[in-house]
Amino acid sequence: MDRPGVHAYLELADGTGAEVTVDLYDWPDPRSPLPALWSAIVTDGPPLPEGTEGVLHPDEESPVDGHPFVVIASAGSSSQLRGREH
Repeated sequence: MDRPGVHAYLELADGTGAEVTVDLYDWPDPRSPLPALWSAIVTDGPPLPEGTEGVLHPDEESPVDGHPFVVIASAGSSSQLRGREH
């Protein structure tokens, strides 16, 4: 399921964080028992170098839940995140 314009918080592996707006692609269905790969494009947020790891926390989900990711591409203030669930 694709979800454009989602406000979220990125918790980065170095202990810093940032509020961002992301377009989510292939977002996993929490009811599915199958592993899922998803991607996101940061459309509003700080520059993130390739290889940066962290956890994505969309505002509409519990802050306890998170979605681990790695930055796979970056150009200026836009970055592409890739994550895997389960």
